[in-house]
Amino acid sequence: MTDVVKSVSTLTKALGMPGGFYFNLIRQDDWSFIIKLHALIEAAITHLLVEATNNKELEDIFSRLELSNMKTGKLAFAHKYDLIDKQTITFIRTISEIRNEFVHKIGNVGLKLDKYLSSLSKDKRNNFYSAVLMGTPDQIEINGESVSVKQFISENPKQHIWMVSMYLLEDIYQTQQTTAKEHSYTEFARYFAKESEAEPNEKSHEET
Repeated sequence: MTDVVKSVSTLTKALGMPGGFYFNLIRQDDWSFIIKLHALIEAAITHLLVEATNNKELEDIFSRLELSNMKTGKLAFAHKYDLIDKQTITFIRTISEIRNEFVHKIGNVGLKLDKYLSSLSKDKRNNFYSAVLMGTPDQIEINGESVSVKQFISENPKQHIWMVSMYLLEDIYQTQQTTAKEHSYTEFARYFAKESEAEPNEKSHEET
């Protein structure tokens, strides 16, 4: 857990967020939680795309793209570059759907996530569960009793989304670090390749 906390803290700092931003989200009301979480994930994906392309000049362009559009949005590029998997995409798009419901309907300002869930049709609710499970076990033990994860999510949707998002952000951070290392190695290799090409020319001048 310590490594996860460190990774998320480092990522949010790199995004210009105040210290402890992510870990204070859980204390927000549900409406603020979703809006801020969505903004954070969107900024993290933009940052990841900039690192993957190794081109800071594209940051403004990437930042203006919609997050969840799978044809022309940030997730479309992230998927094309093989930076995030389909399960992660489904999770993020679900957060986007909730965010849109909260933002575009002013009456939802005080809406609780558990009430939002219960308002969904059975099919949509099951789709929500499938989207946010993200590899969690079917059953968990709480106070010595076995509880289904779906039950836990239905009663504690914010807490579950917060926890899953924390690991998602860690994955984004680790992927970003990997791409940064790859770019550094490539630049390192190109430097030595140029040096190697120059050496024969220098020797030929010395021989003459």
